[in-house]
Amino acid sequence: MTRLKNFIIVIFTVILLVPISAWTQSPSQGLTAEDQEREDVQYFVDWAQFRGPDNKVMLEVYLMIPRTQLEYVKSDSLDKYVAKGFVQVALAQHDSVHLLDRWSISDSEENLENVKDSQNIPDLAAFEAKAGEYELIVQVIDLNSEIRGTFRDTVNLVTFNDSTLTISDIEFASIIKEANQQTVFTKYSRDIVPNASKTYGISAPVLYSYAEIYNMKYPSSVDSFRVQYSILDLNNKVVKSPQIVTRRKVGNSSIDIGGLNVVGLSSGIYFYRIRVTDIATGDVVTRSKKFYVYKQGEKMKAGLAGGLLPDYSTMEEDELDHTFDTLIPILTGKERRAYKNASKEGKRNLLSHFWKDQDPDPATDVNESRIQYARRLETVNQQFGNVQTPGYKTDRGRVFLVYGQPDEIERNPVSVDVKPYETWYYHSLQGGSEFIFVDKSGFGIYELVHSTARNEMYDPNWRRYIKSTGGF
Repeated sequence: MTRLKNFIIVIFTVILLVPISAWTQSPSQGLTAEDQEREDVQYFVDWAQFRGPDNKVMLEVYLMIPRTQLEYVKSDSLDKYVAKGFVQVALAQHDSVHLLDRWSISDSEENLENVKDSQNIPDLAAFEAKAGEYELIVQVIDLNSEIRGTFRDTVNLVTFNDSTLTISDIEFASIIKEANQQTVFTKYSRDIVPNASKTYGISAPVLYSYAEIYNMKYPSSVDSFRVQYSILDLNNKVVKSPQIVTRRKVGNSSIDIGGLNVVGLSSGIYFYRIRVTDIATGDVVTRSKKFYVYKQGEKMKAGLAGGLLPDYSTMEEDELDHTFDTLIPILTGKERRAYKNASKEGKRNLLSHFWKDQDPDPATDVNESRIQYARRLETVNQQFGNVQTPGYKTDRGRVFLVYGQPDEIERNPVSVDVKPYETWYYHSLQGGSEFIFVDKSGFGIYELVHSTARNEMYDPNWRRYIKSTGGF
């Protein structure tokens, strides 16, 4: 289906745009030398999951395209400068596209001086899909220059529980207002314009949020529920006093529109947390999402692939130690010992020099290796972590951080005689390597028991770990 989007230009301050090679593919052939000075169209992507019909998941994919990333060409018929683009968003499995949406975008301006870095074109696509692991593919093409940018990432869609109190993912917004007419951003009579950059600051001081709450008890003796909004730092410490509101139930499910002012926060990475309490039952559910604060003049590193990367020179020692902890899987023993014996300033220098040495292209403003690792870290914490253990401290998390996304995963569920286990295949690693993880306890904690990769645990008799004794 092809459609022309009517979009809103969001005046929103964003950080310096830098090329992210992991998100892009080469532009089409035949471009001029001037065209190739800008290698790809750069933009932000975010997404959120909501409960869909018939046990499906509703996935919303949010885009934010800086206007300066598009080429504006003078139109004689309109007497304006016009930018034209084409967007494709797909969900794929096993190299096959399952769901696809595509549309054209257009924007015009009388004077090119009015096209600024702080202006963005928001957009979104929505899919109803079955639960499962998908590859999300987003492509934006500038039709005037023929330059494009492609984003790929893994999205794990999970069916929402239909019996216990549950909350959807959080959608961050730059604007929430009453809708005058139906647009692609309209939900429940409100225009919720997504902020795919997840970045806020002086020019965008209020973080707006949208979420959906499911399976509340209704009707009940107390037909109301309580919502608490909090902001936490990377050490899980509350840095802004929680705000609590009480809302009336209108049924078993409800939407929640909230927000907090972030203007008092310094530049950095934070987590926005929504905590919902069904007063009738006392049941509690929480949902968190990472966001960024950026204030011009404060030192921060930027990257469209993973948002902001913190500047070590502004970190306190506990933040440095947390960062070091997340890097242990890729540090040498010498580097770990040096960090442990260093002063605060020494720790800052060690971390900075570590990534400087890892930078594959020091001539550019972006460190591709650091951004790739930040994206891997976010993935493992989401997919492999639990209440007791962050994802990067698990065996699967460590392997993912060191070697990246496996080419193939073979999952073996629990049976009468066999404990659940997974085999990860890396076809290009050392001529082909595999990793075997076994859930020995039955509580979803998968331990590495065997690998054919060099310097990894090797145990050809690993099958003894999967033998069930009739209930773990």
